[in-house]
Amino acid sequence: MSYGLNLDYENFYYSDSQEKNLRNNSWGVDLVAKYNFPKFTIQSGVGLSFSADDAGYKINYISIDFVDTFNLWDSIPDNYILVLDSTIVIDSNQYYTHYFYNAYDSVNHIKYNEGVNHYTHLNIPLLFGYKYDYKKMSFTIKGGALFSFVIYKNIPFKNNTLNEDQFFQGYHDKISTRSNFNLRFMTSLECAYNINDKISVFVEPKYSYYFNSVYTTGNPYNIGLKAGINFKF
Repeated sequence: MSYGLNLDYENFYYSDSQEKNLRNNSWGVDLVAKYNFPKFTIQSGVGLSFSADDAGYKINYISIDFVDTFNLWDSIPDNYILVLDSTIVIDSNQYYTHYFYNAYDSVNHIKYNEGVNHYTHLNIPLLFGYKYDYKKMSFTIKGGALFSFVIYKNIPFKNNTLNEDQFFQGYHDKISTRSNFNLRFMTSLECAYNINDKISVFVEPKYSYYFNSVYTTGNPYNIGLKAGINFKF
């Protein structure tokens, strides 16, 4: 058995035109366990990867806004004077009151807000490999499945920029949030240098293809690179 620790970087490529404008990379860390036969390997483990999207929201809200000022003239008896947001006018010994009314009404608005969605993925690989040794180097071609689960989402609340006198009605996402589960086919080439019989360091270019969409349409693929250290027991 051997165990490894590696850092992982991936760059995503989308077929959907909307998704091409997203942040297209992620990074992560993996702990792997590998069962070694003379020429073959079986590998699994667990990893965490972190990604983010530039998210925009169209927010619909209502506010109580000033609409207009209305004027009203009214006559009052000689012995009665009321002054309240008004002006008293005397004309031919008759008192007139000029009232000013400020009118308010509920008004629909649209506001655009920018934010960043953050995701944490739990990744579990199941890979089968063929190994070739040459002096202090070893090369392993791998292929198999990668199961990826979204275990944490940090998505900004859509109306967090509204004032107290603004009332949230709804929103429309610029992009969809990511799906909670993805299944990928993954292949890679591990190139390792054996420092001694127990420790080796390696780099591993890789390719993976999504069997289901990350968002709503299309099946993306990614190209990445791993680098780490292996311990043999």
